[in-house]
Amino acid sequence: MKKIIRRFLCCLHIIWALIAVQPAHAETIATSGDTNFVFLTPMRNGLTSLTLAWKIENPTEARVAALKAGLLSVAAGGTSSRTAFEIEQFLSEKGIFQTVAQTDQFILLTISAPSEVFPETVVHLENLLLEPTYSSDWYDRARERERRFPSSQRRRPAEVLAEVATLMTFPTQEVGQPETEGRLLFGRPHHAIVRTEDEEIERRIGRLLSKLPTAAWELPFAQWAKLLTERKEIEALPKGVIHLADPDASEMMILFVHYGELATPKAHIGAQALMDYIGANQGSEMFRIIRQEMRAAYDPRSNFVVPAQNHGLLSFSATVKDSNWQQVFARMQEIYTSTRAGAINIAGLETQVQQLQRQYFNKLFFEPGWAAKEYLKEYPEGSSGQISIELFSAVDAAEAGEIARNAPSYLPPLDEFLIILMGGGAAPVGSIVSNGYCKLPKNSFLSLCISELSQ
Repeated sequence: MKKIIRRFLCCLHIIWALIAVQPAHAETIATSGDTNFVFLTPMRNGLTSLTLAWKIENPTEARVAALKAGLLSVAAGGTSSRTAFEIEQFLSEKGIFQTVAQTDQFILLTISAPSEVFPETVVHLENLLLEPTYSSDWYDRARERERRFPSSQRRRPAEVLAEVATLMTFPTQEVGQPETEGRLLFGRPHHAIVRTEDEEIERRIGRLLSKLPTAAWELPFAQWAKLLTERKEIEALPKGVIHLADPDASEMMILFVHYGELATPKAHIGAQALMDYIGANQGSEMFRIIRQEMRAAYDPRSNFVVPAQNHGLLSFSATVKDSNWQQVFARMQEIYTSTRAGAINIAGLETQVQQLQRQYFNKLFFEPGWAAKEYLKEYPEGSSGQISIELFSAVDAAEAGEIARNAPSYLPPLDEFLIILMGGGAAPVGSIVSNGYCKLPKNSFLSLCISELSQ
């Protein structure tokens, strides 16, 4: 038995030694098969667009940030025929826009340009992907811009919500895993999403895709290492209070947030419209009551974020004087509970529904990156038939009266929300902390308390 154990340990040492001495090499991000090629409705601004989407295997926050930095470096870091400065000039002169984004499953490069210059754009894209010349310093700068810092440092509601959204988007936290195995090259994408009516552009894009390399099989040393690393899962947001106390602060940031399933596209639009009614703009209840009537906060706001397909983050927040945060807190609770109970001004909700419909229309026809994301949420494996995105149909059919009647089913109960408090003033007590309490140290990530409250 001891001999077997010694041999097993010896094999492990050999494996780790082989991993350690592997030379840095170019890691190709690509599909091993054909690209899923799809055409969406042409845009209405005279532009043609192409979105390339690469699937991220085993997505983690660090891995996605590294891939995003790599793709940003490829897109702007120069080619064998153009320097980074010359590329910037070329994009500006031709009216070409490049954006890099990600979903919970894909890293995306969207490039759009006036239809008459798009053939040149395809040639430029070919050079970017086949002949990138970005330096390690360029990548390091891009990676640094993607680095996340604790939202507790600046305590801005948008940054706090973004930190929560990141935890929900990438719940698997890996310990000890490298971000990449070397220099990144982006080959044949898993998806190509095109917005054009020009058949010649279609052919040019097809030729581009055929030139890009596919994923090559390698001995998966990283997968061996992965089996030996620790994993930690954060599956859902807990109830309770996260409190960062700062006796030197003169303000208190209040944020309610809930993460849950959106059962249907109709429920998705209903929840989004109701959250807009609560605090998304100047016509909302929080703006009217907390800012105009109470004059208690300069930017009370609600947010609706979709980190993953059929799941939403609902939040509402305000930053107020430390001396009266409990009063504002109570009014925020009242606004939410009355809205959920259906005590709604139908004319006000109808305005929010109309604004939401215009927002979806504008994004569909003028923001190719957003439309590509929505397609990938609906068809992550691609589509070979007619494309129908139910969310668009649901927003077109949305009706304020019906949404108000179904508010109790579209919005979760208030006591299921996680409450985040950061700043000065009295500590939360009584019913506020009845579902749990965690004191967050300064400059710490929220995951510290989310893990504690989840136990």
